[in-house]
Parts: sequence; C-alpha cells; structure tokens
Amino acid sequence: MTTTPDESLSDLLARMAVRPAIPAALHTVGHALVLGDDGALAGVLTPADIARVSPVGARYRGGRTR
Repeated sequence: MTTTPDESLSDLLARMAVRPAIPAALHTVGHALVLGDDGALAGVLTPADIARVSPVGARYRGGRTR
C-alpha cells in the first residue's frame, strides 16, 4: 500500500479496508509507504501512527485528543 503526504487519512483507511489480493501482502496490512512527489520513499505509516491521529485511536487512549 502506498500513499502521498496529501492523501486524507479517511481515503487511505478506506483503501486499506480492502483485503489484499496477493497473499504475500497480508503481513503488511495496516502499513503504508508514504511516497514523495518524486516517488522516493518519504516515510512509513504504521497502525500505531494511525491510532495516534484518528478519532478511533483517541478512544484507545481514554478519550484524550491532541
């Protein structure tokens, strides 16, 4: 799964909700490679990152938001 810095989290999560068609990709579910404008790797988005910024993640932190 790849994304760009300007893709919204809700759009990314909607794409991530689809089960990968390739069995080898199952071990990377919940992760996304963030690609810059030049196509180079800019970062990796992990499930922990998503939990920190999403409203669902706030529930797991006891309702606190940043």
